[in-house]
Amino acid sequence: AAILVILAVAQAFVITTGGIDLSISAILAVGAVGFGIAWQAGLGFVLSATTAIGSALVIGIINGLLIAKGKVTDFIATLGTLSVATGLALIISGGRPISVNSSELLILTSGSIGIFGYPIVLAAIIGLVAWFVMFRTRFGLHVQAVGGSEESAVANGVSAVKVRIAVYLVSAGLAGIAALLLVARVGAAEPAINTAYLLNAIAAVVLGG
Repeated sequence: AAILVILAVAQAFVITTGGIDLSISAILAVGAVGFGIAWQAGLGFVLSATTAIGSALVIGIINGLLIAKGKVTDFIATLGTLSVATGLALIISGGRPISVNSSELLILTSGSIGIFGYPIVLAAIIGLVAWFVMFRTRFGLHVQAVGGSEESAVANGVSAVKVRIAVYLVSAGLAGIAALLLVARVGAAEPAINTAYLLNAIAAVVLGG
């Protein structure tokens, strides 16, 4: 459930602003492939993980700019980047899983603190940090304000454009982190998209209120 928890947290920031990110599962695939390509190039774990998260953030900034600056409807924009990111992951990987044999990922997927595995611990930390950001910081207040009434938020000095770009960056960045767990779980960077993650992440946010 750790991957789903992280993706649900990511989707929650977007949905709170009244938007939706249909590309999140494709970003997950791009992040995984980015890690795999970097690992094959011999960049090591840290740089490979940075590549995974960085490649995810690139798609996030594209989503944010299309929606906030380009005024493209979030559903249409992220549906478009879903297709582009899916194709990109398949092209870069040659349509085949990229085997990854990393001791760091092995520790991540098999290590634990007491009865709690590292993936669950990581998901719990991300959930707690997200809660703090959403309900105890100015940024979180602005996110909720834009979702409640963008016109009122703007009238009170909130930059709706910056907030929307930021939430898509948060969503993509967390999807990049989730990609690391996905690669750790299967031992390979899988380019094929898993739509179950998208639907379940949205369902988790909606059902969670």
